[in-house]
Amino acid sequence: MNSSKITKLVTAALMAALTCVATAILPIKVPFVESAYIHPGDTFVILSGIVLGPVYGGLAAGIGSMFADLYVSYPFFWVTLIVKMVAAIVGYFAYKYIRHYSLFFACLFGGVAVTLGYFILESYLYGIAKGIIGAPFNIIQTIFSIILTSLLLPLLRKVPQIRELIRR
Repeated sequence: MNSSKITKLVTAALMAALTCVATAILPIKVPFVESAYIHPGDTFVILSGIVLGPVYGGLAAGIGSMFADLYVSYPFFWVTLIVKMVAAIVGYFAYKYIRHYSLFFACLFGGVAVTLGYFILESYLYGIAKGIIGAPFNIIQTIFSIILTSLLLPLLRKVPQIRELIRR
């Protein structure tokens, strides 16, 4: 295995761990939706996609978020795995192919994927009213993630190994 693959694999493991910790460490319970909570972990979901690309980034985001859900006993951790993988992949493609305001669109499209995924889940499990009630909280989380990602990505770009990963 060459050193760039090792760097990517180690970075993916680190991003999964950061996603897990950022998700589980400060969950803010969402009122009226039984098992939903707001957290800063989606920042690392989007950063995983941007830094690592669709495969490694999607896996890091999904696995890190899934382990956080297991930690807080969220019963639908498998949905989180899928939703967060999709968010990271969408974030990657938005960042890679939308030239103007790409960071904003990466966060926005990733956030829309998360909001839509959880809206579908909550509507199915608890009824459309609970899905609608939960959506604004997912939007708040997306806005929070856009702000945090905008602050963290310039710092990550200063790390030579990360800068090299982002260029690919």
